[in-house]
Amino acid sequence: MGLSVIVPVYNGEKYIKECLESIINQTYKDLQIIVVNDGSTDNTESILVNIRKIDSRILVINKKNGGVSSARNLGLKYTSKEFITFVDSDDTLDKDMYELLMKYAKEKKFDIIHCGYKRINNDGIKLVNDTGDIIVQENKEALECIIEGKLFVPSLWNKIYKKSLFRNIEFDEDLKINEDVLVNYRAFKNSNESIFIDKAKYNYFEREESACKNTKSVKKAEDCLKVAKIINDDCKNSSLSKSTMYKYIGCLIELYRSYYYTDKIKYKISINNIRTEINLFYKKNKITGKKNKISSFLIIHTPHLYGVIYKIYDRIRVPNWDV
Repeated sequence: MGLSVIVPVYNGEKYIKECLESIINQTYKDLQIIVVNDGSTDNTESILVNIRKIDSRILVINKKNGGVSSARNLGLKYTSKEFITFVDSDDTLDKDMYELLMKYAKEKKFDIIHCGYKRINNDGIKLVNDTGDIIVQENKEALECIIEGKLFVPSLWNKIYKKSLFRNIEFDEDLKINEDVLVNYRAFKNSNESIFIDKAKYNYFEREESACKNTKSVKKAEDCLKVAKIINDDCKNSSLSKSTMYKYIGCLIELYRSYYYTDKIKYKISINNIRTEINLFYKKNKITGKKNKISSFLIIHTPHLYGVIYKIYDRIRVPNWDV
């Protein structure tokens, strides 16, 4: 059986050693550890050379810089185990994480097994749920969670996947954000059953230099809309269509805001195109949810007032990054 662990890294000299040590020291030992060095210009490569000497399970692949998705795609080509997973190079794992997840892969034969996590930053450690609940889902139930943002986060690093699910899946190398949402949508769609074990075993570190923090707001919003459109188009005429349309319209509104606040002169044509599209959905009565309905009405009829209201709201709201 076994588990292939893919770790993309770019200029990770500060954290890669601790990350890999947390994988090497897992109580589950049947691991293939694939580290893809994505053109690092710091001391990452020499650190990898040294750590490779102490554990023969580590395979180091050096490539030109192409982004995290290209590194993951390359890593997938070298996987040799029945299950695969991904780890961010600045995070760590509790030592029994893979033993817990692989237990359910071996005994119960689920296609995807995932767990909770800890969010760690300068303010301390936050356990994300960690209720101890164990929830079995068929693929439709899990897809609803991904689309509607409930129960679990659609990240890669707290999940193990049967390798066969990725036969027709690649990471979109043009996406800087939400690439994990799209891949998870496709993987869960390919699956039969998954199991969520709500124990916080992955350690997610919030750092100032992280990709999520440094991706510009316009690019974030554009990528989120691109992913939402792909999923919405794929779910047309299905029981998930209402949820995917709600998500798509929400992302459309988010992109409108991003264009408006970044440079409403520069993005004037794009802003008008989005207003036209929102108006079309509004007239066809396709906009659901109180928040989307109010936002859409204001964008269509009083865009300046919407801008003022949202600016105030954005200052006082507390974002919820966890499910």
